[in-house]
Amino acid sequence: MGIITQAIDFLASNPLYLILGILVYVVLFLLSIFMSRNKSGKNPFKFDARKKPAELVIDQAKRDKILKQGFAAKKLDSSYDAIVIGSGIGGLTTASILAKAGKKVLVLEQHDQAGGCCHTFVEDGYEFDVGIHYIGEMQENTIVRFLFDQITQGQLQWTPLDQEYDKVAIGKPGEQKLYSILSNKDAYKQALLKHFPKEEKAIDGYLKLLVEARRSMMGFIMVKAFPKFIAKILIKLGLIHYMSPYFKKISSKSVQQVVESLTNNKDLQLIFAYNFGDYGTLPDEASWAMQAVLANHYLYGAFYPLGGASEIAFHIIPTIEKSGGKVLVRAPVSKILVDSMGKANGVRISKTGGDIDLKAPIIISDAGINNTLHKLLDNEVAVKSPLYKSMTNKHIKAGMGCLSLFVGLKGSSKELGIKGQNIWAYTNADVNKEVREYYNKSEEDFLDGDFPLLFIGFPSAKDPAHQKRYPGKTTCTVITMAKWDWFSSWKDERVKHRGGVYEEKKELMKEKMWKQVLALYPQLKDCVEYMDLGTPLSNNFYIGALEGETYGLDHNMKRFASAEVAMNLRPDIGVPGLYITGQDLFSAGLVGAAMGGVITAAACLNRQVFNDLTNLKKECKKSQ
Repeated sequence: MGIITQAIDFLASNPLYLILGILVYVVLFLLSIFMSRNKSGKNPFKFDARKKPAELVIDQAKRDKILKQGFAAKKLDSSYDAIVIGSGIGGLTTASILAKAGKKVLVLEQHDQAGGCCHTFVEDGYEFDVGIHYIGEMQENTIVRFLFDQITQGQLQWTPLDQEYDKVAIGKPGEQKLYSILSNKDAYKQALLKHFPKEEKAIDGYLKLLVEARRSMMGFIMVKAFPKFIAKILIKLGLIHYMSPYFKKISSKSVQQVVESLTNNKDLQLIFAYNFGDYGTLPDEASWAMQAVLANHYLYGAFYPLGGASEIAFHIIPTIEKSGGKVLVRAPVSKILVDSMGKANGVRISKTGGDIDLKAPIIISDAGINNTLHKLLDNEVAVKSPLYKSMTNKHIKAGMGCLSLFVGLKGSSKELGIKGQNIWAYTNADVNKEVREYYNKSEEDFLDGDFPLLFIGFPSAKDPAHQKRYPGKTTCTVITMAKWDWFSSWKDERVKHRGGVYEEKKELMKEKMWKQVLALYPQLKDCVEYMDLGTPLSNNFYIGALEGETYGLDHNMKRFASAEVAMNLRPDIGVPGLYITGQDLFSAGLVGAAMGGVITAAACLNRQVFNDLTNLKKECKKSQ
């Protein structure tokens, strides 16, 4: 269910909140109109942009003309309405919505192809995704699907994974017990009851808590989407807690506290929290609100983009170009320019031939809070943002890094017996203890013993178009958590030239990770044709993550349980003319980053973009 539907469900079952919310909203809305001097932008969702999907483009040269448009001064127009730093899904979503409102937007990407974590790469005839492994809420008629349909003109298609989209393996390699995770609430419950027949009360309790959390999400959104002075009033007077139980009842508990309150069974506790790796924070440090959002996200199915992850950027970019905008790569922004009045008014691009300054009235950073405050802004400007203090006090901090193993296998998925699903493998149900012990190891000894968790996925098995594009080939992606400190001593070395010690360590990591995979997929032993490993240094180089973080800011309790911190993680961060977007604004994942993009577009256009989107969806439903 979409966020708007979730809010309606909650208000319908709590009429007092509805009445109070309406009164507060009317007063504050009128106040905001009175105090605002900014004219609203055009409605970006005035008409249905969907067209009949065109045939899949598999010619790489044609795809590169969209995804790999290199930066050159001669390609630039004399002026742009907005400049976006970074082409991740947050930046592309914001840019495309602004473009749909008639704005000419320039998106600048430092990598050699657009898409951020939505990009793919091809090596030795194998195509790998780097960040899109499975997505929820892409079934027909969800607000999330409708959003992506609008910003891609209906060209981005989604295919469902198997109903058993995830499996959880618990135990030492070769001794694991497997648990099935199924889409659809009833099927999910019945699958768990087969493994835990005496735990029906716990399972029912867990599903009930998901409903409560889903209905509370508007509280989290309101403190970001309302004008800041209104959000401050709501928080200061405690009114936010009457409008939504999000901060008092939902986000203030850790995932571990919640699962322990439901059952004493350690395996089931882990099952309730198994995919915390999708946002990268341990259950005893993560807010229940984040885990509940994730669980709800996949409750009715998991999906994968038809044609691979790069289809996402490939179909959003034409929407941006339609209004005269551009998405240019190999354009590393080194600085956000600020005028004498303290307003952001441009960016500086560092090229070997010299710096190039570009000006625009709106600057949007999809480079992450860490990069924006500590790399792109001068310090005397950055300190004026309330987020600077939050980062200094560690209320918000960079999240964890990861190791990503990319494996090319000879044979089709069918021939190798591979399904369109993932496995989350844990060496022990006490995941907080196991991972923390692993994380506390030094650079010298972190490879002693097994990796305490692995995510194992096969992108080629999730995409029905893969065999047409790469016949007789299967790809596997394996991910585990990793610390920046284990690799930071090589950060100043040139990529692919970091020396023998680094390469030896990579070989050992590849061997150990693949050995644990073979314990679950022994049929793959002699099928490897390609293998490479990405470390936190890869994230630092390819997507500009300062500390190699996978999901931007850490998804810890302080980030989600504090209404004040949530309020400050908003598009306008205290520097006039500058906005942030993406996963740091909302949450990790494709949909979380895209929703951050919607909120930022709303701030830039000074209008209720969510309302525009939902109104269009209603109109389309009526006309069917």
